[in-house]
Order: sequence, then structure tokens, then C-alpha cells
Amino acid sequence: MLVVVDRVTDDVRRIVAEAVFEASIISCEPIEYIVMSLEEYRMRGLGNSFIYEVESHGKVLYCDPKPEKEMVKRLMELADEYYNYSLRCMHQLMYRPAVDLGQNAIELMLKALILARGEALPRSHGGCIYRFGEIYVVRGEVCRDIITKLYRALETGNKARYDSEYRPVEADAEEVIQTYMELREIAYKVIKKEENPQ
Repeated sequence: MLVVVDRVTDDVRRIVAEAVFEASIISCEPIEYIVMSLEEYRMRGLGNSFIYEVESHGKVLYCDPKPEKEMVKRLMELADEYYNYSLRCMHQLMYRPAVDLGQNAIELMLKALILARGEALPRSHGGCIYRFGEIYVVRGEVCRDIITKLYRALETGNKARYDSEYRPVEADAEEVIQTYMELREIAYKVIKKEENPQ
């Protein structure tokens, strides 16, 4: 049995163990389980044989959508926090961290949008762009031109983080920050639409 919870704590593990024992007594069958956080479950989803087996042959006994919504909200808030750090760095003419933090904000917002649709999180930055495009762009919900901007921001972020010879300028930081602002606007429209379906 796989138990996916918002956060794994000692209390959660104790409660699950007690519930499994009670279920074993009632069913007269031994039950084995794994407790996993929602984030860990989403991160392991792609290419994990255990998750594949659970999703292909398992049965959902109970699902509370609240934790996923809370995680999406927390990721969006964290993305905004990184965005604000990025802006501060840009205003202090620190363009390398401004680009890096701006790219982090973009990635967090992409993850929020992927989770908002209940999809598994990819393991790479490029994978987040691809999955976002698959979910929103290919299906016609979001204009395709955002994809080019996301890949450009990823490239700029990678150069800022890993290329010691790269010297980011204000325009680079502004481009990454602008891309984040466009993505944030998309995210808030998507979340609003999810909360108020017509």
C-alpha cells in the first residue's frame, strides 16, 4: 500500500502504522505500506517502476485534493519570493544573481502549474518547460511564444550559474524577470480558472 501525504512526520507514520495494523486484523491479511510525501511522489513519478505499478494496477482508496492545492499555492508564493530577490539584485546592479534567482522563480512557477493539473514533476529544468508546454501550450490554453522565452531564460540562467566567463548585463536580468512576470500572469489565470470552472 502506498500512502501519500502532504508532509511525512512521526505522527503520520504512527497513525498509518496503527491503521494498517487494524486493517490487517480486520482483513486477516498482512499489509505492507510505504509512506511518501506528495512532493516525493510527484518527483518520482516519471520513470519510477514502483509508481508505475501503483498507478497502473493500484486503487485509490481516498484522495484529498487540498494538499495538492496547498503545494501549488506554496510554490507560487516561493516563486514570488525568488522574483522579489531577483528584482533587488537587479536594482543593486548584481546581474548574475538577478538572472539566477529569476530563473529559479520561473522554475518554481512552472512546477506549480504542472502540479495544478495533477501531473508528475520532471527532474530537470528543461523537463519542466517541456511538460508545461505539453500540458498548456499543445492543448491550446497558452500561447506558444512563451516557450521560446522560457528556454531563453533557462539558457541565460545556466550561463549565469555555470559559465564563469559570462557577464550578464541589465538586459539579461530584465528579460528573465519579464518572462517570470508573463508566466506568473498565466499561472494566476490558470489557477483562477481551476477555482471557478464555468
